[in-house]
Amino acid sequence: DITWLFCEYLLQAGALALLLFGLVLSHYNWYNLSDMGKVFTGYAFSAIALLAEGFLFIYLGIAVFLYADYRAWCWTLIGAILLAVLITRAIMAVLIAAIERCRKEKLSLIHI
Repeated sequence: DITWLFCEYLLQAGALALLLFGLVLSHYNWYNLSDMGKVFTGYAFSAIALLAEGFLFIYLGIAVFLYADYRAWCWTLIGAILLAVLITRAIMAVLIAAIERCRKEKLSLIHI
């Protein structure tokens, strides 16, 4: 496989080879698919992504409860990170909504 050899030459991991191969192949194959193939591909990859995400969350949830030493966790750090994530998410939601509103208003002014 050319991508694997290229990544070995650059002293990179095999995961990088898979990523590079997937990017090149998706760019090439998308334009050679029929319309029905494009629709099916979109649904198939959405289903695969949903299953992979579910597996990941289940695996992480099980791993957290199997970790035996809860006393070693820094609950202050966990709380601070959770608070930072929630505040950042709220700020970004408001910011993205404002950008989208401005974009829609600009589009409606162009069409008048």
